[in-house]
Amino acid sequence: MNNFNQTQTQLRSGFKELIQDMYKEYCPCAYQRFRTYIQWDQPVCFLDQEVLFSVFKEHLQKIDDTSYMCKCGTIYLEDWEQYNMYLWVLNVTIKKNGNYLEKGAKIKPVTPVFLGFQGFAGSFDELKKTYIQTDTATVLEYLKK
Repeated sequence: MNNFNQTQTQLRSGFKELIQDMYKEYCPCAYQRFRTYIQWDQPVCFLDQEVLFSVFKEHLQKIDDTSYMCKCGTIYLEDWEQYNMYLWVLNVTIKKNGNYLEKGAKIKPVTPVFLGFQGFAGSFDELKKTYIQTDTATVLEYLKK
């Protein structure tokens, strides 16, 4: 297994545990940092978000090809967009907020990421202002607060 696949597997494992822990209290949708992290609508691939949503989808009810609902009633829309023949980007938006009590800490001005981003070099300048590449433990700690 190459290095990227190992790090992706490590992150996936951490996200599985994080989501299971969040469901013990209620659901991940109640955490503002989780909702913000999982939503994405940019012409750049956010690799951490893709892994997080793929793990989270395992806990959601599929409504149709692009819509998924959490047990709290929050509905997520999944939209894969192709920007060139090599770059597909997962955009996720919340169509409807569910019935949950707000939990967790407020969003920080700088958000930690582990795998980072993929896309066109010019697109990264703006992202560097609000995202910092770090380790898995920091990302998981940020999301679970």
